[in-house]
Amino acid sequence: MRNLKLVLMIAFVALSTVAFGATKSEKKTVILNVTMDCGSCAKKIQEHLRFEKGVQKVTCDVKKQEVEIIYKSDKTTEEKLLKSVSDLGYKSSIKKPVCKTECTKAEKKKSSCCGNHEPNL
Repeated sequence: MRNLKLVLMIAFVALSTVAFGATKSEKKTVILNVTMDCGSCAKKIQEHLRFEKGVQKVTCDVKKQEVEIIYKSDKTTEEKLLKSVSDLGYKSSIKKPVCKTECTKAEKKKSSCCGNHEPNL
């Protein structure tokens, strides 16, 4: 009986470990449009985001007014990162990806059209 309890407890711990290990962290990238005036603004944003939970890499481009952030999706979200930059006093928004193809009529009817097409489409 004692051995049976021990075996069951070991099996439970092993299964629990496997179940929790299945939720693997996914790296994601988000690009924010941020109103930056100079390199000092970019440095301030980079330094601030470096301490945000889950952030792995921050790249600022002052000319394009963009901040690219690589982060772990199980630690933070795009919205939290956006709020973090906004809390510094910078106007920011999530840059939407641009589609290379036109949505079909069926997609437009179902509201599944992304709405982010290149201007010439």
